[in-house]
Amino acid sequence: MGCKGRIWAMRAKSKWPEEDLARIRALRLIDDDFMKVCFAGSPECVEFVLRTVLNKPTLSVRQLTVPSQRTGLRGRSVIFDVLAVDADGKAYDIEIQRSDRGAGSRRARFYSAALDFGLLGKGDSFEALPESYVLFITENDVLGKGVAVTHIERIAVEDGVAFGDGAHIVYVNGAWRGRDAVGRLMRDFFCADPAKMKSPVLKARAVELKETEKGVGTMCKMLEQMREEAEARGEARGEARGEARGEARGLLAAARIMVADGIASLDQVVKSLNLTKSQERTLRAML
Repeated sequence: MGCKGRIWAMRAKSKWPEEDLARIRALRLIDDDFMKVCFAGSPECVEFVLRTVLNKPTLSVRQLTVPSQRTGLRGRSVIFDVLAVDADGKAYDIEIQRSDRGAGSRRARFYSAALDFGLLGKGDSFEALPESYVLFITENDVLGKGVAVTHIERIAVEDGVAFGDGAHIVYVNGAWRGRDAVGRLMRDFFCADPAKMKSPVLKARAVELKETEKGVGTMCKMLEQMREEAEARGEARGEARGEARGEARGLLAAARIMVADGIASLDQVVKSLNLTKSQERTLRAML
């Protein structure tokens, strides 16, 4: 590290908590929050990933949204990690899935449908629906095929002919370490040290976010926002639990009065109020 680097590092330690700086140094692209910050405003990074995975060396991103939220007809929301549109109008969703449970086939189907849902305007012909790609980059080989990339397409079962609906689901095996372009990409995705990354475009973006004052400031703000959101969720869960406990206490108090005043027998109260075994034991103790 040069003189300027040492001066900046000293300023960083005094300006931001050391635990935040350590966490930033440990982040990798396979960590979805870091990936989203890396790709936001950086179509070059998204282009590189799509070109590598889909083997489309001339693919060009013209529109980029990180993240993007859509709500389905019945209210189930979908938040796309990275949503991009190329120069030909084809749409791409890139999802990081570290948990095997989060990369199931039904989830892939739902995300593909949600992506398509936002691609047509009112009155547009269905034939105007562009091709869409949902890419799941998984930490493990969730499909168990032992290959770098798996392409999922609809086919006619009887003859195996492609249906040609333009919807594509692609699984990228994060555990792949082959000596090919995808293997090098996955090594970069799991690399916390920008100096060891092979892709110039990904390396430059990681350096910007981890080793410059502006980038680290952006990352620290992201970590602070994540803490605030976690605290808000915790408070909401605590309030919900408190309300539930209050409702349970009120129910038992009413049940006790009903039995004590001879309005109903204990068994009748338990049955009519649908008390749990635990609540029944508590009610018996109260009597």
